[in-house]
Amino acid sequence: MGDKVYGHPERQVTISSPFAVAKDMVTRDEFEHFVDEDGSSMDNSLQKASLTESGNHPVVNVSWDDAQAYVKWLSAKAHHQYRLLSESEYEYAERAGTTTSYWWGASAQSVCSYANFHECSSGTTPVGSYRPNAFGLNDMAGNAFEWVDDCWHSSYDGAPSDGSPWTTAGCSSRVMRGAAWFMIDPTPLRSSYRNYSNSSNRSEVIGFRVARDL
Repeated sequence: MGDKVYGHPERQVTISSPFAVAKDMVTRDEFEHFVDEDGSSMDNSLQKASLTESGNHPVVNVSWDDAQAYVKWLSAKAHHQYRLLSESEYEYAERAGTTTSYWWGASAQSVCSYANFHECSSGTTPVGSYRPNAFGLNDMAGNAFEWVDDCWHSSYDGAPSDGSPWTTAGCSSRVMRGAAWFMIDPTPLRSSYRNYSNSSNRSEVIGFRVARDL
């Protein structure tokens, strides 16, 4: 993973099209169902070996490429076009109308009521274990990092202003949002926090959720 970075420079983004966001991250049970049905897309034994906690925990040890394979499978199965969020959409969904550092307020006080990080547990927790934000979305901060569609750029200079993902052909690093349970300092749970990793990286602290256009 890359270094901790906060969104800069601040910018105005107008989301151009309505979209829906999954209430929860994709769970281990949901991802295992995909692996059982569509094993040709990846190494089944590797993925099933990562599914060691209960089925309602967020799936982790999934790469950005794995997440893309999942949304492609889900789209075909559900007859809707599912995808990952863009980075702008993620921050919009996490903030849920707030402008404070954290979606629940200006400080990290009482963080364990709202998000899973180091002081709250020693690993991932079942999805929905903490209070949802004002949009009814769970775990937008903490529990596990979430892949989004964007390629990594060190700043927002030149980023789209319509909420679409900022992609570059052949990029190997992708943005992650939301931070994760192992953070010692709650500062990365801020809504502006962003990080990145290689798109092929599988880590016990990275998962994802799905979205679709309406």
